[in-house]
Amino acid sequence: MEIPAQNATTASRPTSLIPRAKQTVVGPCSLGVHLRVAAQVVRWAKQFESEIHGRYGRRRVDAKSIFGMLSLGAVRGQQLSLVARGPDAARAVQELAMLFQSKEMLCKESEASAGGSHDTRSA
Repeated sequence: MEIPAQNATTASRPTSLIPRAKQTVVGPCSLGVHLRVAAQVVRWAKQFESEIHGRYGRRRVDAKSIFGMLSLGAVRGQQLSLVARGPDAARAVQELAMLFQSKEMLCKESEASAGGSHDTRSA
């Protein structure tokens, strides 16, 4: 009886050997994960080979999907998790966490300027 040889494409690695990473971040700006924030997260997430998910409450979404990120429903001040699985998982989670921190600062500035322009129109 002949046993077929396994090659790299047919052999699967046990899931316990696949690198994983997780980091908790704080929901950005008072608008939560809105279109601009979601688009930026998706753009960054797509640069990585790893599977990346966002988790908020009981929701788990693909961080490479704009609709997934928008449906997450994360709001300012609430914690959400970034979870990655794959060869570049640690770097993916670290860079996305830094992105969330920078977006929080940008949202504060844009909210202040939006408030300023609204006040100008009503004057």
